[in-house]
Amino acid sequence: MKIKGKYIIAGALGVISIALAIGYLQYKKLMNYTLSFKGIKLKKASATELNFDLFLNFVNKSNLKFDIVEQDYSIYINDVFLTKAVNYSTNTVLPTSASIMGVNINFNPTQAYKNLKGGFASMLLSPQMLKLKIDMKLKVKLYGIKISIPFVYETTLKEILTPAPTT
Repeated sequence: MKIKGKYIIAGALGVISIALAIGYLQYKKLMNYTLSFKGIKLKKASATELNFDLFLNFVNKSNLKFDIVEQDYSIYINDVFLTKAVNYSTNTVLPTSASIMGVNINFNPTQAYKNLKGGFASMLLSPQMLKLKIDMKLKVKLYGIKISIPFVYETTLKEILTPAPTT
């Protein structure tokens, strides 16, 4: 009995469909996470340069172990672009655990002041008016395949400066 081409094509399509379905289910598991603000460590502050490390809590709620191989951040204050930051160090995220991710941010506060059209002082006096938006793209390596996870984190200066409640 000779195998016909149409059976080979049907079998190949079945295998590809099953592989895509399994890949989609793994992606959905991978997207089960939370990301929150951890803290800031100031390194240098001057009129021409502000350099600090930003730390975020990444809580993996899935049962998957994966590596975050690249972090790409675009930072906005009141919807005005401030700076871009990239971290190429690999972070291993264990199943159902929390990991701390850090990125170094460096920008010129004088240029930021000009971009914000002089409203920076009034925003510092009323911290609820300063809206921080971080547009992130995390590149994740799962089973040897790179996957991009987009995330937008929005907060205000007031929320950052308010201490976390202790229970």
